[in-house]
Amino acid sequence: MIIKQFFLTFLNKRLCFKMKLVFLFLITPLAFSQTTSAVIQGYNKGKYSNVENSPSVSGFRTFGDFSPSNFIGIVDVTMPIHTVKYRDFSLPIALKYHSGMGTKVVSEAGPVGLGWHLTSGGVISLIKSKVDESDSNGRQRVGSEAVLTEADNWSEKSRLATFLPSPRDSKNIFFGFSIVDRLVNYVFAIDFLDYSGEIYFDHHNKAKFRSTSSKKIELKEIKFKTVGTNNKAIGIESFSIVDDNGIEYIFGGHTNSIEVTYQGYNANACVTQGQQRICGMINFEDAMSRIMTGKETAWHLTKIIFPNTEEITFEYIKEHPNYSTRIFTDVKSLWLNNSQHGIFTRENNTLNTEQATVTAPSNLREIKTPTSRLVFEYRVEKSLVKYISVGLYYMFNDYDYSQVGPYSSGPNGFTYSQLIHKRVATGLLPYDLDFNSVMRGFRQLDNIVVYNNKNEIEKSIDFAYTETQNERRKLLGFEIKDTGSQQAEKYAFKYDMPKVDSPISTMYNKDDYGFYTDNKDYPGYIADWSYPELEGQNTLHFLIGDNTKRNAYIENRKPKISRFNTWEILTEITYPTGGVTKFEYESNMYGALAKNYPFVVESNYNNEAKPAGGVRIKSVKSFDSNNILTKSTSYKYVKGYEGSTPTPSGILTHVPTYFDITKGTIGVNRDNLDYKRWSTEDIYPAHRLRGNHITYSEVTEVDDMDESFVIYKYKNYDNGYHDKPILNYASSFSHDTQMLNERGGLKNVWQNWDVISMGLERGQLLSKAYYKPIKNNIDKKGEKIKEVIYQYNENPNRFEDHIRTVNLYENATHIAGTGDLHSFSLVASLIYTYTPYLTKETEIDYNGTASIVKKESSYKYNDTYKTVVEKEEKIGDKIYKTTYKYPFDFLNQTVYKDMEKKNIIAPIVQEEYYVNNERVFGQKNNYARWYEALGWRDFTVNPYDPIITLQDNVLNPPVFALAHWPLLKNIEKQDKQGNWEKEVDFLSYDSKHNLLSSRDKTGFETNYIWGYNRSLPIWVVANTSYSSIRSLLGNKIKQIGDAPLPLQEDVEAVNTLLKQSSDLKEAVINHYLYDPIKGLIYKENERGGKEYYEYDGFGRLIKVQDSKKNTLIEYEYNYKQ
Repeated sequence: MIIKQFFLTFLNKRLCFKMKLVFLFLITPLAFSQTTSAVIQGYNKGKYSNVENSPSVSGFRTFGDFSPSNFIGIVDVTMPIHTVKYRDFSLPIALKYHSGMGTKVVSEAGPVGLGWHLTSGGVISLIKSKVDESDSNGRQRVGSEAVLTEADNWSEKSRLATFLPSPRDSKNIFFGFSIVDRLVNYVFAIDFLDYSGEIYFDHHNKAKFRSTSSKKIELKEIKFKTVGTNNKAIGIESFSIVDDNGIEYIFGGHTNSIEVTYQGYNANACVTQGQQRICGMINFEDAMSRIMTGKETAWHLTKIIFPNTEEITFEYIKEHPNYSTRIFTDVKSLWLNNSQHGIFTRENNTLNTEQATVTAPSNLREIKTPTSRLVFEYRVEKSLVKYISVGLYYMFNDYDYSQVGPYSSGPNGFTYSQLIHKRVATGLLPYDLDFNSVMRGFRQLDNIVVYNNKNEIEKSIDFAYTETQNERRKLLGFEIKDTGSQQAEKYAFKYDMPKVDSPISTMYNKDDYGFYTDNKDYPGYIADWSYPELEGQNTLHFLIGDNTKRNAYIENRKPKISRFNTWEILTEITYPTGGVTKFEYESNMYGALAKNYPFVVESNYNNEAKPAGGVRIKSVKSFDSNNILTKSTSYKYVKGYEGSTPTPSGILTHVPTYFDITKGTIGVNRDNLDYKRWSTEDIYPAHRLRGNHITYSEVTEVDDMDESFVIYKYKNYDNGYHDKPILNYASSFSHDTQMLNERGGLKNVWQNWDVISMGLERGQLLSKAYYKPIKNNIDKKGEKIKEVIYQYNENPNRFEDHIRTVNLYENATHIAGTGDLHSFSLVASLIYTYTPYLTKETEIDYNGTASIVKKESSYKYNDTYKTVVEKEEKIGDKIYKTTYKYPFDFLNQTVYKDMEKKNIIAPIVQEEYYVNNERVFGQKNNYARWYEALGWRDFTVNPYDPIITLQDNVLNPPVFALAHWPLLKNIEKQDKQGNWEKEVDFLSYDSKHNLLSSRDKTGFETNYIWGYNRSLPIWVVANTSYSSIRSLLGNKIKQIGDAPLPLQEDVEAVNTLLKQSSDLKEAVINHYLYDPIKGLIYKENERGGKEYYEYDGFGRLIKVQDSKKNTLIEYEYNYKQ
């Protein structure tokens, strides 16, 4: 019987027990991670607002954009610590580690330590903004991206050019519409549960999601913060997202759940003193305007609303602001003499730039369900004391800024010019001054306490960290404590922590990709050099005028294999059992470089493997409590591992530019134009959607115990998935298209900017091949025994699913003081938003040179709704096919039209199964709206406990019923001849959508009495009607249903009534009791047989006993003493 099967499945879910597992593996078959994250990418110098997030939000983005996998050489370490469960919904709380977050110079420790992230909800974060918030009078408005992209000829050069000013117009230009006018100017990232992606708005201001996930989610609503009588929008208050089951997720909505970033200041202002132009000062007017106006940059998950109106809520606390800084040197020199055009200019800019940011982070304080709650406790971290810069120090203290000038006297008599010159504003310990202003660090999570619905502590999780002030905070371990027996599961972590030559986390000795380096000749900014007297124009000339020294600088910034590569990275985990897992790393290495314009992959000379920055996993070894090796896996990042001449498989995606030189144009004599620029930051950073800086097309996992191995191949730049060129561009200065480099060749600056990214597909698994080892054979390491080949959506029409985008860039020869060569470019491009579905999976067995296709699985999808509509399996001479239909296939029926509008598209409405194209059976799951086919009664007697019963042709339903979701009305089965027969009717539901009564095709009725806030069935009573049960029990159904825990006397009273009632003497009664967090604790069947279920303090099943307390099943969990 279907209902019985349903309930047994339900009980099995409740009965299943789980060992505490630590998942250590490299994601394989269908996991791929190629979107974007500021964690890996370079700094964006386009005309965008730069977005900074707290470490907690950055953790969501890192795991969303760069999910651990072979493709990027990062091992997945996932440690479940608790699961929030309610009904069939699960919210895992787990610790996840990402080695790519540990060695970046700019990385900060989040609430659970460096490299660790706690999965506990979700967040929507602002990652890109095309609105210039520093709007002032006199700026020329280009217009929002919607204006730029709405026309059919939006990407034509002639149209783009109409939005650009004259090259002699000295006014700046900007995207000048507020957020409420055009959301198209913004890009948001979304990360919650198992979904990660980005939210764009097209030229119709409609939301589109970019994700590798096949789950279809919808943006239901955005609420804005408004002010004034005209309700002017000043920011976003909340987002409402609906998944494909109609579950709603609210992000933001409360001040504490919204993170605000204050941009601080740019310490790069220039002033003229006589004939001397001095740069590097703090522009205090700009600084104050920025620091006083925060920008919402992250909206945390605050509520999950289920179709039956039940909720899981998330509460947050707002932390004290945290200061971070980014420092670099940027030196420019321009000399221009062109009498023909009447232009003469000489200008030097020497900028030691500090960009300071203050973030007000939000930390999760509580998760609450109808049956439990989790409380999170924090304290201020004690590791790595940070010192506030001079500029921010005075911003956070009372000071008369009206009297501040570049030569005003500052602390200890130093002028502000001197302070900047002496590099006090670096975020490091100030040297030259005798005051220190300590900035509060981020808070660390100390413990999580789990409470049941009686407000009793079920368990707690305590975290321990490093507390030394010369290193970033790291998680040393955690304990899961059983508050009853005081047992504890203890986990401990070790990191690579050398005692000598340890780099300081705030130092600026970093390589091309922001990782630690021990290079000391050319660090991150000018004042740290060993020859500080060579500054400004002299330094620029010193570098650019001498090719040897310029090349030495470039070479010195390249990644190196050094002791610092693995600094502060997780190396060991010890488990409660005494077992240990050890991680060994090696430097990322590449064998080829992916270049743009032309889009080619260029191999290194002789296929040499070169360092690429950061590390990859080399091996993972597991030991038991006696230190005996039980498992060892090594990883080989090469192509053709199985043969005798493997080659590196790493692809480097970008090489930074530190020097930019223009020696003339076709229209300006080469001898009369000399533009030079040097920056310690990448002048032309990689495109935001390009992905990780290093990717691997082929990786081999070797079982070190028996030398068997598995080869994984991925889509990448070198096998057909390179990026594509932009559509078009236009420049406001014609000579931009005619610039010459220092060798006299054409210099196409626009090629340094956008591309059309194929990142959605890079990283998809192409094949997985299994080999058995061949001993003592130098030409062949193994023989292939099995291979699985994966194919994906290759329909060229998929590229029609995209976002139009126009980006504004400032050209390199822009002069701040004049309008002579003031120049901007608009670049028209596309961002793909299709879903890269798996369409075919072929499993092949090999026996020597012979092969046979063992199994072939094919999938067809609905591109609009992202659902599988047909699955076909070929096994031997049999073809098994299943077709699926969903609510959107029946839009001619009102109920399914309503479901589609509410994004309830995942439920299968009709399913048919075929063998060799002959139909075997089919099933229909028919839904109905409450007010159409399912009625109600008893509102007067019990207004808070309505029962919805079968009542057709209801014309005027109560208003409250109109808001409820569709419910399953009946199930029909189809035989081979195509005849449909009703299998079961669902007769009534309660107000929480719980099934109360059903009747199968034989007339046998099954009824349910719910408890524990109407979340769990306490009695299942069959072979009687629900009306008989209700007449017998009356208001006791409501009393037990509404109680968080049923009272013993109520349960006994209902039991007695059910068993002794003469009206129910033929009824079949089963009785259940639960611990709402742990699961089933008592079961009594219709024959009076009883079973008791016992759990330990960690929620694990340890014993099942019969009515006489005889042990039927027992489980033991052993720990090292």
